[in-house]
Amino acid sequence: MTDTNISLASSEPICLAIADLATADGIRSSKIQPAGSIAEGLNAPITSDDIITAMHVIQAIFVGGAAAVVFLIKVRNLLKPGDAVVLSRKGGKKKHILRNDTPRADIEIFLGDDDKDQ
Repeated sequence: MTDTNISLASSEPICLAIADLATADGIRSSKIQPAGSIAEGLNAPITSDDIITAMHVIQAIFVGGAAAVVFLIKVRNLLKPGDAVVLSRKGGKKKHILRNDTPRADIEIFLGDDDKDQ
């Protein structure tokens, strides 16, 4: 089983809450890092279509996808209307904006089988 590494970018208070959640759930994660630029922090090109105010980034590492789904649902439940977290994986090739009303199915698609993406 391979690790799933996800970058989560948002405002500092939201990233702090994500870090606390990761610690409480025993998820391996990086320290929160200020993003020098949004693209640098996510290691991904960001287009003008991506509406974000990402100031900080945290990386979470999961063994298997089930733990990632559960964790991202908990992150979603932390968010208030208007909040957003930019999720990125596979070097920025897969991106998703997580909001408090994001359906579970969208989270599962973001984490889905990478072989289907090709």
